[in-house]
Amino acid sequence: MREYRKIKLIMNELLDYFYNSGMTQANIHFGLFDHQSEITITGQIDSEPSDLDFVIEKLRATQQPEVEDYYEDLLGLRDDEFHVDVLSALIDVVEYDFEDNIMMLKAIRKHH
Repeated sequence: MREYRKIKLIMNELLDYFYNSGMTQANIHFGLFDHQSEITITGQIDSEPSDLDFVIEKLRATQQPEVEDYYEDLLGLRDDEFHVDVLSALIDVVEYDFEDNIMMLKAIRKHH
């Protein structure tokens, strides 16, 4: 479960970067496998972000397990609890479907 929470944190940070770069719609695909996790984000954007080369260079830096352990504790990543009460306070409409072993969930938050 901890790997999922880490991938979720990475995904949220990447979405923030894309949003701040002008992307307002994105398709997200993630996979958790035995030895690695993958995230792919695609979407339309007007122009290449001016800091993209810098960001890619930083993201390609060597992973630092000792820093990761420190931030796990700091950010509460070892807490595997699902915070449905917090989500319910933030979401206005939920649509879902489960058919032929395909699950779809769409959460809508109206801007108040």
